[in-house]
Amino acid sequence: MNMIRKTEFKRMPKYLEYIRTLPCVVCKTTYDIQAAHVRYIAPCGIGIKPSDEHCLSLCQPCHAEQHSRGEEVWWKSKGLDPKEITEGLWDIFNFFENKAQAWANAVLYVEGINEFRS
Repeated sequence: MNMIRKTEFKRMPKYLEYIRTLPCVVCKTTYDIQAAHVRYIAPCGIGIKPSDEHCLSLCQPCHAEQHSRGEEVWWKSKGLDPKEITEGLWDIFNFFENKAQAWANAVLYVEGINEFRS
């Protein structure tokens, strides 16, 4: 019998809290930050949020625009790779046992995201 393995979804409320403390990865504001799950880079079903590891910080206006324009098109228009960003934030959070160090490093990471775009 051929069994399809279910995807394991990681739910980490502390990680989402951490994400909400970071600047928006697009416009860098620190106001009204939301933990935005990026669906098109993660396996998930309709109506099911992807794992929290596929989450990044977006302000409310950027988050709303991302959903209204379609995720993949919107991210391409910004010249950013959300898969790379979510992996970077997840790795930083899990690397540092001291969460203050994780936060400081994540802020530096987010602030530097647009530096190499042309």
